[in-house]
Amino acid sequence: MARSTCIAGDTPLRASSCTTRTTRGCTLVETLVTVAIMGIVAAIATPEIAGVARTLRIEGSAQAFVGDLNRARSEAIKRNSVVKVVLAGAQRYLIVGVGTRYLDDEVRFTGTSPDTVHFTGFGTTEDGREVYTLQLGELERTIVLDAAGQARVE
Repeated sequence: MARSTCIAGDTPLRASSCTTRTTRGCTLVETLVTVAIMGIVAAIATPEIAGVARTLRIEGSAQAFVGDLNRARSEAIKRNSVVKVVLAGAQRYLIVGVGTRYLDDEVRFTGTSPDTVHFTGFGTTEDGREVYTLQLGELERTIVLDAAGQARVE
């Protein structure tokens, strides 16, 4: 659509100083093509985003468990007494004297032994090296607690 506008101070009689400006929007076809391309990109990216979200969920649960083991160790050193971490099911564990903690919705402890960790007043474990496995579908993370009481995700 063409629109005629005059520069400030010009009168309609002086048409030579008027400019012609064209305004254009998107056509229906251009809009539909853009929406179709966005839909294709979204369809390709959705499974990958879901996989990344699952990985982040299990990583978050593993890091939270390691953090709670380190907290229990710190409490044992602070109190100069034994602090226990007890697995109380497939998705929860109890830090005696601190409280109950839960894993993310679908993350579970699997093949885990032992059910109880004893941190001494020196921050070491009474039982030596311990290994815990978290699972979310086909994803697994292993948490290792060494005899010195240091926890890490492997």
